Amino acid sequence: MHLFKEVGAPFLFYVPKGKVLGGSVGIGALVPFGNSCGHLFIGENNECMVTLGDPYVEFDWSRSWAKPRPSKVRGAYPIMQGLTVLAGFGTLFPAGNFDSTSLTTQALSLGQNTWDFAPTAGFTYTTAPILAEGIEFTFRMYWNNYLENPETQFQTGDLLDFEFAATTRRASCTTSSWAPTPWSKAIPTATARPISPSC
Repeated sequence: MHLFKEVGAPFLFYVPKGKVLGGSVGIGALVPFGNSCGHLFIGENNECMVTLGDPYVEFDWSRSWAKPRPSKVRGAYPIMQGLTVLAGFGTLFPAGNFDSTSLTTQALSLGQNTWDFAPTAGFTYTTAPILAEGIEFTFRMYWNNYLENPETQFQTGDLLDFEFAATTRRASCTTSSWAPTPWSKAIPTATARPISPSC
């Protein structure tokens, strides 16, 4: 098996003025597109497809109780200390290109031809400057609920994703971080990997 995909996904996120339950609302959307090449079985020639993927739209609500405090670094932006929460709901629309002719064309298609409904929730909490200028803890959860593919009659199981990170802050930038391999319902453990400083 050999598959290669080059994919891009322009996106848009809009936050209107006004508050809902003391927080902000927003809507984001993206549509992936790209080139896929490869084969699944020994002896097959490579096939290539340029296709559009399924558009994804997400509605979010977030509210922050964080308060700005001055940075230790002179002239730096204030650091928001405290809690911010988010709740949302995303939908993957089966409007992209999906070719069910063979297993290879199915694998090369960027579209899945499957509805996906994904509630999401998360939070970010930045501590007092105990270490550096504070530690930022971030957690995000997605619960993907897939419907049956009407062309292949394949039913994908639900997927529960957990993503989290712990980041130390210096002024208004990240100095070091640990981010996990996402958890899913089928993978009950996670490993962490270091991320290079961004300042």
